[in-house]
Amino acid sequence: MYFRGEQREYEKTIPGLYRNGNENLIFEGSKGYYRQLLNELGYSSSLDNNTLFNFIAEIQHYGAVTRNIDISSNPLVSLFFACEDAEKDIKDDGVIHVYVSELNKEKYSTGHTVSVKTALNFVDQEKINQFLYLMDYLHKNIGEKGDQRNVLSKTLTVDGIIQELKKSFEVLSPNIDNFPEKMANINQFGNEELEMEHRAKSGTVFCINRRIKGEFVDNNGSPRKQEDILKTARDKFGELTLEKALECEVKEEISQFLINWRYGDTHYAENILGNLPGEFDMRYYQDYLMSEIKKFLEDFVEILNQAAMTRERLCYPNAIYLDIINCQIVRSPKAQQRIINQNGLFILPALFNTTDKKIEEVQLKIDNAIKEYQLKANSGGLLTFRIPKEKKKSILNELRMLGITDGFIYPDVEHQSKAILRQLRIGE
Repeated sequence: MYFRGEQREYEKTIPGLYRNGNENLIFEGSKGYYRQLLNELGYSSSLDNNTLFNFIAEIQHYGAVTRNIDISSNPLVSLFFACEDAEKDIKDDGVIHVYVSELNKEKYSTGHTVSVKTALNFVDQEKINQFLYLMDYLHKNIGEKGDQRNVLSKTLTVDGIIQELKKSFEVLSPNIDNFPEKMANINQFGNEELEMEHRAKSGTVFCINRRIKGEFVDNNGSPRKQEDILKTARDKFGELTLEKALECEVKEEISQFLINWRYGDTHYAENILGNLPGEFDMRYYQDYLMSEIKKFLEDFVEILNQAAMTRERLCYPNAIYLDIINCQIVRSPKAQQRIINQNGLFILPALFNTTDKKIEEVQLKIDNAIKEYQLKANSGGLLTFRIPKEKKKSILNELRMLGITDGFIYPDVEHQSKAILRQLRIGE
């Protein structure tokens, strides 16, 4: 169980980097900001991942903006933070938020997950957005029980993902007349009536959707009549056969994916793939797409490795993706006296695709992701303890009697001096 004390209740719990005024860091990336900080503070630009994480944790305590949220395993420390403004004339009720995680599920700064999250601070946001768009598309449209489910394995390298996609193209796309029989003979998919029940609810990407008992279905599992498929194809592409109609749908999906993913320009995509879906066959589209995905993933993983400087290379895109889109609670190394005294840990929020998003949308996503860790009350709401503003001063005095002072929380010369002077004045 972990705690976070705040001097007043804020509408959202978000890290400093995501607050208003930091739009450049949110939408362009924090690489330049951190590189300049490293340079100004005399650090090497080629630090290993663990040292980089410690650097970010340290500068956060001195006002630098980061993607991390401070929490503590000591409720008294959080109570101090909630009451810290007791001497001010204008103050609000303080709050303490309570967070929980599964036993032994916390991450460590030397692990794969923190390596990924730390390295992303030194990657352009555009690259992160493109990676998230690609992986979101695969995970959303394939699903854990889909015909292409092996593509989503956390142990696949870039080459493995490409091989699995190509393998699925061989099984799913050609010769639609005997399609069910072909699938039944593939070990990857099993032989129990094509596992009809789950297949009807699964999706596919960049290839002809599977046919269930003579009927084609869409990605939601809803039946599609052949005459409807043909009518759409005639209206859009002038195609008259079912096979060509389905191929046109695949080519159109690939074209639209490329536009949304990286090109952002319909004219450019049409230039690459042909002005209309009929000019190249489906295999050409699939091969071109695989080469684009392979090159992008290889480049992205290499950029991550250059930033992370870990002993073991990061090489599994799906594992990287799952680390990025989830929050983690991280135990920081006891490298700083401040973290030791505060029993400090960090929440590393999920990262999201910021393309075409307003800052409020990004902030809401971050806040919702962090709230997933917040303890729920019996009423179903989030558990928050409120500290009345008129009680803050007396609570601080009691905390000081327990040794929770400014000098303990902030063990630097300035705060140690203030704590000693306060004790001397009380003694007088």
